[in-house]
Amino acid sequence: MKLLFQVEDQVHVFDATEELNDQDLLILKESLFRFFESHPTYTILSLSQANITANHADLERALSEIHTFATARGLNFTLARTSEEAAQSKQIVLEMALQKQVSILQAKLELREKMRQEAEYLVSENLKLQSTMDEHIQKLKTLQNNESPLSPLLEKLWSEK
Repeated sequence: MKLLFQVEDQVHVFDATEELNDQDLLILKESLFRFFESHPTYTILSLSQANITANHADLERALSEIHTFATARGLNFTLARTSEEAAQSKQIVLEMALQKQVSILQAKLELREKMRQEAEYLVSENLKLQSTMDEHIQKLKTLQNNESPLSPLLEKLWSEK
């Protein structure tokens, strides 16, 4: 197997060519795992030009592990098995990245709106509490001005003596 590498517009493209056997699958998997540790933004693995002689079950298992590894790290990864997929793979991986960004931005907007509503609620509650406190303070001031220093009970007892 030959594994060709190129970078186009921040998209890392791996093209597997010639014969791809069982031993090559292990090398391919380990190489991509090491590459994914560098957190590449966009990655494409193209098998469209490879002559695949590896066991089909082993191939599917290896490709599934590669895809799972990339997905677990939040990478934008796509696999192109046919020449049509290889031709569209750059567009697909960029669309996936855009969809991810859109969902992140939507979540941020929802969170911002929720925080704004919570802040408005807290401000209104604060205003209500402040007006209640002002009323109580005003009542206390009027009671202090209108009453004698003795409480009403003490005043009643004093006047009966």
